[in-house]
Amino acid sequence: MPASAYAPQTNEPTPWVFVDEAMVITGLAEVTLQRRRTNGQLPKWHKNAGRIIYRRQDLHDWMMGNDTSTTEE
Repeated sequence: MPASAYAPQTNEPTPWVFVDEAMVITGLAEVTLQRRRTNGQLPKWHKNAGRIIYRRQDLHDWMMGNDTSTTEE
């Protein structure tokens, strides 16, 4: 994982991930993430400074098949 994915001065991963890390977590291509996000098939996402971010735990729950609300913004 890139160093920027960690909280400052800790080895704990941040609770938020950008698309590049979401691709690694899910194993999906960027265009697939975009398509599923547009169709509301991914967990809730947000925009931060114009970049899409996901909650790390939401992605993990979604991958495990747990009921995670899927919404569009």
